[in-house]
Amino acid sequence: MKPIKGFLIDLDGVLYIEDQTIPGAVESVNWLRQQGFPLRFLTNTTMRSRDSLVAKLSRFGIQAAPGEMFSTALVAMIGDDIHMDIIGAQALGMPTILVRTGKYAFDVQQPLPVQPDWVINSIADLPGLIGDSDA
Repeated sequence: MKPIKGFLIDLDGVLYIEDQTIPGAVESVNWLRQQGFPLRFLTNTTMRSRDSLVAKLSRFGIQAAPGEMFSTALVAMIGDDIHMDIIGAQALGMPTILVRTGKYAFDVQQPLPVQPDWVINSIADLPGLIGDSDA
C-alpha cells in the first residue's frame, strides 16, 4: 500500500445520514487532523452551498473550512488519467475535462472507456474551452 498523504471524504453516508452523524465520524475526522493529514470534503449535492455544508459539519462537531469543501456545483476536474481522474470525478458527479498530455495515452482508433465532458489537447486550451462553452 502506498503511503497515504491525505483524504477525500464524502459527506452524506460517510460522515452523516440526513441529520444524524455516523457513530465515530467526528472522532475519526478529529484523529486524522491530529495526525496531520490534509482533508477535503466532497459531496455530489447541488442543493446546499459550501458555507451551509461547513455549518452542518460544525453542528456535528466537525470543523471544516469552506476551502476544504468541494461539491459538484464547483470545481470541474481537469485530468490526464482517464481512470484515476475522469472516472473518479464522474463518480462524484463532477464535469470532467481530459487533457491529451501527461498520462494520456490512448490509441486514437480505440474509444475511451468513458466519455469525459470535454477533451482538449492541453491545459493551454482551457481558456478557449471556457470562452466557447457553458463550462
